[in-house]
Amino acid sequence: MNKLLLSLIFILSLNIAFGQFKQIQTEDGDKCGYDPVKDAELLDLYGKNWGYGYDDLLDDIAEWEQSDYIQVQSIGQSTLGREMYELTITNFDPVKTLKHRIYIHVRTHPNEVQSFRVADEIINYLSAENGIGNYLRDLCIFHIVPMYNPDGVELEYPRENANGVDIESNWNAATPEIEVQNLRARFEELMLEDNPVEVALNMHSAHECNRFFWVHHANGTSALYYGLEEDFVESIRSHFLEGIMPFDSHVSWSGG
Repeated sequence: MNKLLLSLIFILSLNIAFGQFKQIQTEDGDKCGYDPVKDAELLDLYGKNWGYGYDDLLDDIAEWEQSDYIQVQSIGQSTLGREMYELTITNFDPVKTLKHRIYIHVRTHPNEVQSFRVADEIINYLSAENGIGNYLRDLCIFHIVPMYNPDGVELEYPRENANGVDIESNWNAATPEIEVQNLRARFEELMLEDNPVEVALNMHSAHECNRFFWVHHANGTSALYYGLEEDFVESIRSHFLEGIMPFDSHVSWSGG
């Protein structure tokens, strides 16, 4: 995937600025710098569901379904039975080639509403009737899950689903939460396509006033995977040297 395309994908998140707080983080602590005091302040500031709840999503779904470039489906139901919606955005007819496939999921942590605000702008950008939108739709298929943890959003749990589990860190559990199972099944389905997922973005927000990628160290993945992360992040960063921190500024799994 060429650098122009990668930059177009990521530049969308650079168009929005949010007021944020200094990050509070320890070596083994929450990567997003979760601070319960600041979270309470944000909930009070933004209002119910941090300003965007499941009913708001349903309203947006009804609007998105009117677009010729968006198809909406459910990838499964949450713990409490809410649909987990996925948008597929592309030029559906004609299919010119095996398109690049990009997957984005957001709102894993309900209090990180900024991740949805960025995704919302991405959706608007990709579905727009203009040259860039048409170019990206011709070249790519975008899958976007705008609310991965709908129960947590409605219950106003900052980090957890209805069972009180942080589903960001639940993938290796003996029996993962149903939200994780649903997303994993969708990934596995798409990876069997002739054009599998090439870029997957797990969108979060942090109290730190910087833009950065979390990368997973080779000790916890592999040297090949770590190298691919470096290539991807630095290819994006080459267009925004002052706007994005170096690829190794935030590294996890260094202990294996």
